[in-house]
Amino acid sequence: MYYKTTVLYVHVCYFFGSTLDPDVLPKACQYKDRNGNKRQPKWKNNDSSQYFPSYNISPQSYTPVLVSCKSGAQSTKQEISDDERELQAMKWGLVPSWHRGDPGSFGYKMNNARIESITEKKSFKGALERGRRCVVLAEGFYEWQEVKGGGQKQPYFIYFKEKVKHEENNEEDEMKSDRPLLTMAGIFDVWQPSSEEEPLYSYSVITLEAKAPFRSIHHRVPAVLKDEEAVRQWLDGSEIKYEQALKLLSPDDCLDWHPVSKAVNNSRYKEPDCTKEIDLSLAEKKAQRGKITNWFKKSPKKRETLSGSTEEPATKKEKLEQ
Repeated sequence: MYYKTTVLYVHVCYFFGSTLDPDVLPKACQYKDRNGNKRQPKWKNNDSSQYFPSYNISPQSYTPVLVSCKSGAQSTKQEISDDERELQAMKWGLVPSWHRGDPGSFGYKMNNARIESITEKKSFKGALERGRRCVVLAEGFYEWQEVKGGGQKQPYFIYFKEKVKHEENNEEDEMKSDRPLLTMAGIFDVWQPSSEEEPLYSYSVITLEAKAPFRSIHHRVPAVLKDEEAVRQWLDGSEIKYEQALKLLSPDDCLDWHPVSKAVNNSRYKEPDCTKEIDLSLAEKKAQRGKITNWFKKSPKKRETLSGSTEEPATKKEKLEQ
């Protein structure tokens, strides 16, 4: 499934990012239904107010996901749509439906769901049995590589390897992009405190043990759905049971990546250069120059001590002699 879009981003330690406007996102998620007709998924209840585009999105934020209209994502009070899919803004970090009390009091981090234990954990298995499977949308995600010597980890931006060719005479400028929209397998649940209050929709990204060459970046990787057929099968919970769907998920060589600025380590940094490729050798030289500059900015007292001077600074000698 190839979506033409501007920018959307994710994290496996992760941060997601999405700068695609809510009005443009349905166009980016165009698909063909079972009859071969082109369709654009609508926002659930025509409401995208919880989704705020950003270059750097951390867990507990709301991001866009795709769900099947038969998956139980829709309210029981709402008639089933003729469309096969719909868009919904969900909170990243699953809160299970059985949780009692405020969602913020749920004490477990549920940003990711490890495929090795997904059917063993009550929080995840319940959602799977209800057919609550979703597709998390992003142009890419950030991951952090361990640095030799125990220094600050180096972030990378990861995305689909394939490039999308621009269509001629495309009047939608905001739809032009060199990358297809990344699609990742996820599960969601619906927590509702009472029938009078609005339910909370939240999700987890399914992760797998990474294989080479991605393993050089990180040992875990999201379960990427590499094409339209994979997306269709993952969303089709009415025909493809979760046991079979999970077997379809595997690490793939469809990803590419490049290093980015360590500024993305801070989720409050949301500038457009978040995904810009950097030259690691130049970045290292700049860091070394910064260390030298900081050393020269130190006070004369500290410089004398660091340079191996055995003479006490005058002010300290005077104080000792008093």
